[in-house]
This record gives sequence, C-alpha cells and structure tokens, in this order.
Amino acid sequence: MRRSRWRGQDGFIRENLWLIIVIVVLGIVVLDGFSLYRTYQSARGDALRAAQAAAVDYAQTSNLKSAQLAAQQTLVRSNEKLVKFSSTSSLDGSAVFTVTASGHADTYVFKYLRYLGLKKWVNRMSNPSATRSSN
Repeated sequence: MRRSRWRGQDGFIRENLWLIIVIVVLGIVVLDGFSLYRTYQSARGDALRAAQAAAVDYAQTSNLKSAQLAAQQTLVRSNEKLVKFSSTSSLDGSAVFTVTASGHADTYVFKYLRYLGLKKWVNRMSNPSATRSSN
C-alpha cells in the first residue's frame, strides 16, 4: 500500500521539476531580451545626446575636431563607442551633426548561441548601434 502511494508522487515531483525548469529558462530568455532592448534604447538616447553635445561645442568653438571630441566624451561616459561622426549644413546654414553610437548588452544565455553557428547574428544583436542627428 505504501509503495503505490510513493509511485503516485513520483509523477507529481517530476512534473513540478519540469515546470520549474521551464519557468527558469523562460525567465532567463525574458531577462536577456530586456537587456538587448535596453542596450538598443540606450544607444539611441546616447547618440542623440552626443550629437547635441557636438552641436553645442561647435557653436562655442567653431572647431569640428573639438565637436567630435565632445561627442566621443559624451559616449565614453555612457560606456558606448563612437562608430561614425559626420557633419553637414542645414538649409539655414547651421551645422547638423550625425553620430552613430554602439553599445554592448551583457546577457546570460544569448551569448552562447554563437557556438551554434550564429556568431555574426549574435554579435550584431549584442552590440546594437544607433544613428541620431543633432537637428
């Protein structure tokens, strides 16, 4: 009698164990997704701030190298890299700066997908870049 009761509980414990494993895996996937999205949004905002900082610096100094340095310093404070910097003139003659910034997302499991032959895609998704202009 006692043996049959324990056998009935084996399935219950096994089912709960699988349920816990599935919940943990889904939780990790959601956390990695949030990390990737947050990094992309951060790159967008920081690229805009860097472009605006370049415009402010250029208005004060009229030096293009100094404006680029201001944009780069703004991105360094945010732990991001300056990928591309360019300037053009708008229709009214003012300078418009375009900054491309790149960040890096720290993930738990997503980074291991590169060992499954998805190295380029994982690198592109883990290091999102965004381009914004100062106007």
